[in-house]
Order: sequence, then structure tokens, then C-alpha cells
Amino acid sequence: MKNFIKCNDKEIDGIRQSINTIRTQENNYEQRAVLLKLWVCMLQQQGANMASYLSIDESFRRLSSYDFLPTDETETDMSAEHKKELFQVIDAGYKSLEIVQNNLSDYQPSMEKIAFEGGPVEDIEWALYHGNIHHTGYTGAHGPSEGTLNFKVPVALGWESKPLAVDGVVYVSSPGMRNILYGYDINTGEEVFRANQDVKIMGDQLYSTPCNASSPKIIDDHIIIRDMGSRGNVGESKHIRLINRHTGEIDKKIVASHVDYRYGYPQFDANNSFVVYPHGAHDIEQTPPVSQSLNTIVCKDIETGNQRWSFNIGPTFSEPLIYNDTVIVTTEVGYVYSLSLSGDYGNVSSERIQWQFKAEGSVNRQVAVSDHQVIFGDNAGYIYSLNVEDGTLLWRYKTMIKRACIFRYFGSPLIEKNHVYIPCADHKLYCININSGELVFIAEGKDWLRSKPVLIGECVYYTDVSGYLY
Repeated sequence: MKNFIKCNDKEIDGIRQSINTIRTQENNYEQRAVLLKLWVCMLQQQGANMASYLSIDESFRRLSSYDFLPTDETETDMSAEHKKELFQVIDAGYKSLEIVQNNLSDYQPSMEKIAFEGGPVEDIEWALYHGNIHHTGYTGAHGPSEGTLNFKVPVALGWESKPLAVDGVVYVSSPGMRNILYGYDINTGEEVFRANQDVKIMGDQLYSTPCNASSPKIIDDHIIIRDMGSRGNVGESKHIRLINRHTGEIDKKIVASHVDYRYGYPQFDANNSFVVYPHGAHDIEQTPPVSQSLNTIVCKDIETGNQRWSFNIGPTFSEPLIYNDTVIVTTEVGYVYSLSLSGDYGNVSSERIQWQFKAEGSVNRQVAVSDHQVIFGDNAGYIYSLNVEDGTLLWRYKTMIKRACIFRYFGSPLIEKNHVYIPCADHKLYCININSGELVFIAEGKDWLRSKPVLIGECVYYTDVSGYLY
């Protein structure tokens, strides 16, 4: 192909180079339809002029408008003639987008500096979605004094997702439709691994497709992730997936509960025997709709997928942490529980609780565990150390809360040797002696500190939400 300009997606570029010799047909139309749609999205987000594609898009929508997720979970079959017309539209779509891709380098959207009256910079509280309980989206702030570009950075939707580094490869979740997990060489940044999922696009929408915004875990030869998405528990977005780290294939799916994409982060933990996750009913498309916080811990056998037990702990927003034969979980009302993983108790039996502790404020971030301590922070500004065996308080350290509206005042702690390092929304990193509870030092940042710090040699590295690395 002359003057071939890559879009830099290997699958899409491969189809583009082969479509003139291998036409769309029964054995490839579903994959091509999905990738055609994703190519459209890529071009739109780069500012491409898509006017020439609109008529093809209308034909594609008309031909693929099938109810692909009815309540009985069956699909409507298309006739051979209908499929033949759809195949032709898909081929025409690739031909049309080829021109758009080639013209993209010549088309740049205009950006103008817009001046308008502004005022002094103000510190405006914005604690909730759309700003307040009425969701008005209004601040009362004067706004900037000039419409210049402040910053521009590429970001993924997986805000809470943490990378996993194993054997020189960094695995990163991708909340995309087709690609769900990438692996990069830790030294060169070269892509060395990719996991894909098959996508159903009949109905001309990707809305029901699961996405991955979880923090990947590794168990032997598998990377484990948890779905997030839409359509509730009648849809596909309700699994914990075991991905072969050598082939990228999804070897197993364990039915968990649906986590709606608006929740933002599907939590779980796993070891060689169990997978544990918080559950709450997210079925907003039912009649009447059902939506509740994640409030129940569910434990399943990782080999069979069978449920071992479930236990209601109240609203929880942190990841569970498996430690030996227990799982440690926290709640919005400040309780920290250690629950037995393997005990044969009923779902409502308090015997499941090995110990419990009540903090002064909400505990909305995962705890850290050493050989004998559980360490975490709460929204009242306290940092705690508990005995991991019985939950008794060993020490606590009080910080000075500056803003009481913050949902997660502390990030996840890092325990290294005799110190614990814990990031805080007051722009500080606290280092505390793990044995005495005494402050060793405080390091400053420019903004909220959310991510777990890293210790390399004699240096501790931490970041803030403005993107600074310290």
C-alpha cells in the first residue's frame, strides 16, 4: 500500500493492509466491525474531520441495529442477504477512514486565545460530583483571566488502577473496549504483552462491553483482573478474569458481581486458593432500578469459581487485603475487620470475624501489613498501628486536618524495615517509626498525595495529583 500512514494500533493497521485482498466475510466481520468503530473513535479524538464518513456510519447503524442483549440473553440472527450488505458497508467504512487517516496530518483544529474578564484565584470547595448536593455545577469563582491552555496530558480512565511490575515487565490495565491489559519492558518501555477480549458490537454500540480499570494481581502464570461496565448482572461485565501471562489469552472467567462503570474502580484480591471481592447490587437498568454501595465481602474458590462465603460489613471503598488465612477489610464508618478465609461459618455468623477495630473516621484506603502490624490512616487524621493477630491498638499518630471534606485523607501506606511511609491529602508524606509510632520526618508536595510511595535504596519516591514526582 502506497503512502501507508499508521494509526499505531497493530490490529487496525493489519486489517487496513489486508482488506483489499481479504474482503469482509462471515469469519472476520465481527472483529472488523469492532475495530472499525474503535478507529472512528481514535480519529475523532485526534480532531479528524469525519464528515465524509457520516453516510457510512448511518448505514452501519441501520444494518447492525439488533437487540444483542435482550433479557433472555439470546441474539437475533441476521439473514444471509442482510449480512452480505453489512460486509460491504464494513469494507466501505475502512476505505473511507483510510482517506480520513491520510488527511489527518493536514487537518489541525484551530485554537484561539480568548480573553475575558476574570478575577483573583479562589479556593472553592468542590467536595461532590457537580460541586454540591444539588449538583448545580456552579462554583461562584471568577474563573481564569485569559483562555490560554493551562496543561494538556494524556490520561486513562483507570484513575485508581495501579501497575504491576513482575520479572522486568510492567502490566497496566487498559479501560478500552478491545485491549484490556498491556505489558511493557520496564527498562525500554517497549510493548511486550497485550491481552484482548472479543467484543459483541451488534446494535452498533460498545456500551455493554466490559472494561478493565482494576489493579492487576499475579498468581503463578496468570494475571488477574476484575470487570467493570454497564447493563448490570444480566450483561457480560461481571467477571474476574485469569489471563495467561505468556499468551495473553483469557484462560478462565469467574462470575463475580457487576460493578457499574460510574463507580470507577472494581476492587478485589486473590491468592492461590481464594479470590475475594466486595459486592453490592448495581442493576440500575432493572425496573425499578437497584443501586447500593459495595457492602458485602464475597469469597470464592479460585479453582472452581464456587462461592465459599459472603459477609456483610457495611459500605466499603477500599481494596480487601488477603493476609495468611484472613482477609482484612475496612469500611466507610471506620471499622477494620479481619475475617477468616477458610472457616466453615454461616454467612451471618459473627464467628467469621477474627477481630474488629473502630477508628475515629472513615477508612477508605487499603491497609498495609507487616509481620505483626496492620497500618492505615482514617479521615479523622489519625494513623494507626494494630496488632495483626488480635487487632489491639499498638499506637496512633494524629495529624492536623486542614480540610474535612476529603473522601480519602490518606493513601495506602508503605512499610519498609522499621518505618512506614504514608501519603496524605494535606500535601505531606509522613514517615513514622513503626515500633514507637514517633514521627521521623515529613516531606512536602505541591498537591494531594494519593499514590503509594516507593523506596529504592536510601530514597523514597512519591507523587502528587498534579503530576509531580519527588
